[in-house]
Amino acid sequence: MVAAPFVIVLYDYIFLSGSIRVLIRSRGIVHTALFSCIGILVCLLICSLAKEMNVSTRFVDISPILYLLNECHVIAYYLMLAVWPHPLCLDYSWQASMVVLPLLPWILLVGFLFAGSITASMFKKAGGFIGLSFFAILATTSSVIPVADLAFEHRMYLPLAAVVVLLTLGSYNIAEYLFGENRFVIRCVWLILCCAVLGIFIFLTFQRNKDYRSEESIWRDVVIKRPGNLRARNDLAIALSEGGKFDEALREYERVIASIPHDILERLMGGKIVITDKFVTNSFEYQYFRANVNKATLMLTQKDGAGEAVKLYINALRVAPFNGNVRERLKVILRKFDVPEDRLDYEIQQRLNRYVAI
Repeated sequence: MVAAPFVIVLYDYIFLSGSIRVLIRSRGIVHTALFSCIGILVCLLICSLAKEMNVSTRFVDISPILYLLNECHVIAYYLMLAVWPHPLCLDYSWQASMVVLPLLPWILLVGFLFAGSITASMFKKAGGFIGLSFFAILATTSSVIPVADLAFEHRMYLPLAAVVVLLTLGSYNIAEYLFGENRFVIRCVWLILCCAVLGIFIFLTFQRNKDYRSEESIWRDVVIKRPGNLRARNDLAIALSEGGKFDEALREYERVIASIPHDILERLMGGKIVITDKFVTNSFEYQYFRANVNKATLMLTQKDGAGEAVKLYINALRVAPFNGNVRERLKVILRKFDVPEDRLDYEIQQRLNRYVAI
């Protein structure tokens, strides 16, 4: 909705008013009201925040400009999926490139499309409205405003309308150019094309729905397509444990920890990385924390698993020592080991100190 005032004024300029002067004279008050409601206020807020905003993804700070350059690659990928929606992935955990050179082809491609949309709008072409609408709607997540995840398919749901309209009108114009005024041939070609596209997309939808038959199957699909996605591996382990697949779930938690780079893992295990505020959800520290907590919870369902669960909860507290939820879970176990109530916090701290000393 932040993009709505921009899209509306663009539509008015290209299709109704024909000039800025007429637009201002006939509907200037309407557009001013729209921008006053949400446009100007939100844009000023976003612009002021974007100057100083950095988002941490896996121990790396990404600036607004570098985020924008990475989003050029993401936008190009979105456009590819719009034409051929395969392979789809529920959770990409797309990691930013800190080097500009590999992004250059995508920067040039998206830059060309954006410049073409502006040029077409200046000449009051429908294609300009479609192109700029696409970029305006996508701008809240794919511009200079860094967010924790670079790519999610649901961000393309609304901008996809612009792509579909452009492809539909473009293919119709191509058919008219090739077959002239022969309406019968054009209709036959269109019917064949529509049936082919419909048949292919029905098949792809049917195949994709198989991945959604259960939580386990959809997270397996993500792990296959994005093996380095530790967030997805943790979710797969949870789905496996809920399905009663104890051994598989344990192995998946172990893979999460084993996939963390060795130098970072040593710092996590030694208590040298401490989170006192909120976690970044796709960071190594958060996935390490999740893997230990969830594995500990799983161990508690097994006979004689309480001792191992204590060790795992301590591992988690080494990263987030002030996490009240984990501390309470740990205290429940320690009470069963006959630790006095007034010594619970002391016992937890001793275990943390003893491990770090090692």
